[in-house]
Amino acid sequence: MSAISSSRPKVPVWLRVLQLLGLLLVIAISVVTYAAYSISRKMPEAYEAWTTGNVMVDYLGTHTNQWPHGWADLIAMVNSPREHNRLVYTPIERLPALVKIDWHADVVALTRAALSSTNVTIRPITRPDGAKLRAIWGPDTEPNEKIYRYLRTNTASPQKTVLVK
Repeated sequence: MSAISSSRPKVPVWLRVLQLLGLLLVIAISVVTYAAYSISRKMPEAYEAWTTGNVMVDYLGTHTNQWPHGWADLIAMVNSPREHNRLVYTPIERLPALVKIDWHADVVALTRAALSSTNVTIRPITRPDGAKLRAIWGPDTEPNEKIYRYLRTNTASPQKTVLVK
């Protein structure tokens, strides 16, 4: 039997380890770059969702649980000199092009739904195409969830409305 000789030179172990570390570094940088890019694309919509939820809850709290009639009501409230309970992360004037609100939503029906289940599927606030807004900061920043949480904690029954100061 003849010995089979390899035409490839032997690579030292330390060089293989160095190559492996280099490959892992490239993979790690790629993952971090992709994650940063993905979050940066979703972040504006997340702030739009958060702001819309904050403004809607503020409006409900200062208007005896009455649903606004249009963007003009929300813009007037945000631009009023009184102090707001909630933060506005996106200029309110930009939201009409970015967020769709069902201006004919029935607060009594929403309250009943909120009190009967923690998994309400009615979505009066969506993206312009009707899809759910992306709230990457967590479910407590999703506008519909904010409204349902407000209705659960600030309304004793669907027939009674409460003014929250």
